[in-house]
Amino acid sequence: CSLCKADLVTEMVKEFPELQGIIGKEYAVLSDERKEVAEAIFEHYLPRFSGDRLPVTKSGMILGIADKVDTIIGCFVMGLIPTGSQDPYGLRRQSRGKIAIILKNNLEISLKDIIQKSLSLYKESVSVELKIDETKIVSQILSFLKQRLKNIFLEDEIRYDIIDAVLTVDSDGDAVDIKNRIKAIEELYNQPIFRKILSSSNRVLNLSKNNEETEIDQSLLKEKAELNLYHNYESIYPQTKEFICNKEYKKAFKLLGDLCG
Repeated sequence: CSLCKADLVTEMVKEFPELQGIIGKEYAVLSDERKEVAEAIFEHYLPRFSGDRLPVTKSGMILGIADKVDTIIGCFVMGLIPTGSQDPYGLRRQSRGKIAIILKNNLEISLKDIIQKSLSLYKESVSVELKIDETKIVSQILSFLKQRLKNIFLEDEIRYDIIDAVLTVDSDGDAVDIKNRIKAIEELYNQPIFRKILSSSNRVLNLSKNNEETEIDQSLLKEKAELNLYHNYESIYPQTKEFICNKEYKKAFKLLGDLCG
């Protein structure tokens, strides 16, 4: 929406840049725009700094997320990627702001889908051909956003190994789903059931790490214990998969715990 940036060309904002959005809101009110539109013009800049308030209107949230993604995409496409302490365009702050909005309001959206959509719009809107590796750009930005997400969770004093375990799993970057996975593991971390699952998983990984086969050959199972384990696995697999698809992670862990004995 071009209206949200209209105040940037005014003499007021040129003289006092910190009033961007604030003046835009007032101009919108004076121009008889709807209250929600005027509020969104101001809110889409939020948060402006650490600890600042977040948008409360739906329009402000959507516009704020879209604007921040647009800035991040544009900078990465141009190769203006933050390095070390250098972040002249405030991409880390904008990324944290976007993620904070998503987490605060439990917005179950795919960061990967947003990135890909924004990138496609960039390609459509520019008059020259963008010679970029789209797959690489999407991967770089998703990794960048996940690092901001990790920092947020670390500040909440969540164990780093739990965070890393969840973020290592390939996903589309649904921040709320990532948070829920972390919470499920965190709640079970010190319980006997989790120790059982962890111990059994490590044994399976150690036994199979040099095996390139992905299919189970049931004919190789001879011992009664092997057959019982396989049949128990088969019996819980459909339900476990359903729980995971429905994001009912605690229930999935319960079934896995039962399998581990």
